[in-house]
Amino acid sequence: MLPTIAREGDEVVMVDQRKLPAQEIYVRCKTAPEVARAIKTMVIRGAPAIGVAAAMGLAIGMRKSKATGTQKFAAEFFKLCELMASTRPTAVNLFWAIERMKRAVAQAATAGESVDQIKDRLDREAAAIHDEDVAACRAIGAFGAEVMPAEANVLAEAILPTQAIPADAPSVPAFPADAESALSPAFDTVVTDSVPALGVIDTVPAIVTQAAPPEDVPVTTTWAGTDPSVTSEPVG
Repeated sequence: MLPTIAREGDEVVMVDQRKLPAQEIYVRCKTAPEVARAIKTMVIRGAPAIGVAAAMGLAIGMRKSKATGTQKFAAEFFKLCELMASTRPTAVNLFWAIERMKRAVAQAATAGESVDQIKDRLDREAAAIHDEDVAACRAIGAFGAEVMPAEANVLAEAILPTQAIPADAPSVPAFPADAESALSPAFDTVVTDSVPALGVIDTVPAIVTQAAPPEDVPVTTTWAGTDPSVTSEPVG
């Protein structure tokens, strides 16, 4: 299984989170507009991952730029920044990553760097954003591990918005409010991760990990009946 998102040459590869857990499908984005569409259509979700995607999208987009002068290059870059910013207006990490990439360009301009040097700087900055997020996530896990009992059973309940509700849409059932209390007896710790949204038509509960579960608690080691021949599909 590949990482959630990765840079492969001048392509950004990301797991299509809309298809999980039933399928493990990877989307290959070859241009910045394709990355923007992937963010907008929720191929990739989660604030940090969205920021990483935007940074990588800007990097591959400007890597393909034919501009020979820094002024034209900068104009193209800021246009792509506007495109990325329009994808998810409420995603904080998205704008944080865009601003960080803008600072990289500003620093390059101050240093009098050439177009090729600026492209290299953008590649490095996008890679740094990715690597720092991975390190932060691992640190969170390490800190959490320190406070978990050795024989702990952990239920992580992820509430993920899947689609916005039209204003006139009828209400639909969501994950039962008492589900946590019903499931809790089998687990030492219940971690709830709720994603706020303006409107949601569905929510998805997910058991993320179980360590040393009771004998009467079934363990699912894999969710997806993945076809290994399926490695990518167009963004859409």
